[in-house]
Amino acid sequence: MDQSWTIYFAGRSLFYVEADKYRPCFDIVNILDTIKSLNIGVSIVTHDLNLKNYLKENLKDVQVYGRKELRHSFKDKTISNTKSVFIGPSDDDLFISASYKLLYINPGWSHEHGPKAEQYGIKIRRVEQLISMLKILVNQHKWFYKLKISEKSELISLMSANSYVVGKKEKDVLDHFQEVLKRRGIVYKDALTFHLLSGMMQYEELYDIDYWGAMPSSGMEPSDILVEFKDRCRYLTGKKTKAPILIRYRKIIKSHSLSKDERLKLGAGRLLDSVKINPYYEGKLKDKTICIIDDYVTNGATTEMARNLLEKTGVKKIIFISLGRFLSNYGVTYQKEDYQIDGNIYGENHKYSRKEIDSSYGTNAIKEDEAKNEVKEIYDILNGTGDE
Repeated sequence: MDQSWTIYFAGRSLFYVEADKYRPCFDIVNILDTIKSLNIGVSIVTHDLNLKNYLKENLKDVQVYGRKELRHSFKDKTISNTKSVFIGPSDDDLFISASYKLLYINPGWSHEHGPKAEQYGIKIRRVEQLISMLKILVNQHKWFYKLKISEKSELISLMSANSYVVGKKEKDVLDHFQEVLKRRGIVYKDALTFHLLSGMMQYEELYDIDYWGAMPSSGMEPSDILVEFKDRCRYLTGKKTKAPILIRYRKIIKSHSLSKDERLKLGAGRLLDSVKINPYYEGKLKDKTICIIDDYVTNGATTEMARNLLEKTGVKKIIFISLGRFLSNYGVTYQKEDYQIDGNIYGENHKYSRKEIDSSYGTNAIKEDEAKNEVKEIYDILNGTGDE
């Protein structure tokens, strides 16, 4: 059985402190029992000795840690930091989370919030919303799609993006996720965030990433939502470098403006003369592990553009993540292309020529249809259960 999740509540995420008196923020016993019913372990963290004694007397089945004690326990591996969440409003709560690679949540119901906690935390405003997001965390177990592209590169996709041949629950979730990714929609944004972070926290290789990047959009400006997701993953793995890895320096025609045959014929070549590697990384990527996050993959042209550029730097490994994966029931599902690239890949004048092309490479992929059921269950978590 997989290790269950663990939630660490800072004392100030559970109690308001007023004139040295403790007032619960909500029905603590009921909420903690609900969380434990999800097979999630619950612990409380506080440096307030009076609160610590109060908690030990009144919540006898909950582990209570001092802050220094918790740090030492993580450091000497007395307790595991795997699949762990820290909920607290202070900057110190954020620092603990960053130091030990815990998913950090800033509780909106608390009265006081540190400035860095406000800036970097995932803010959950109501405890009822917290319960829903925790259900989404424990609901995710499978990545929908995995493809080893080369000795150095692989593509993993969180979920299927095909919404036209699915039931109404899965379609509702996929359509709302597309609103978030393509049109800055707000509804289901937190759900998508937690679905992604849960998948990331259960994919061990992603903790070994040296540099995180977001795939450039077709315009000159990066996608705000992809940058946000990239930064969430970066915080979670304790990486500080935020400079973009790939920079688009020339606008391109959007993919949907071209026919499928045109896109396949042009392949990654129509993208290679519009993107460069950020000069900041010159000499920094050799023997490093890189992750690039994209919203959707269809035929793989964008992934192949980035792969060919990045492999030329001498990276150790590249993991491409897409939130959604469009798959055709016939024809090309992934077109692998190898290019000869000459010139400065950190500038705007590199030259390229296609050496090899394999339009049937997608047949090597592994698919997990169980991931589709997890998407349907997100609908039930957010909207209540019901028949298709």
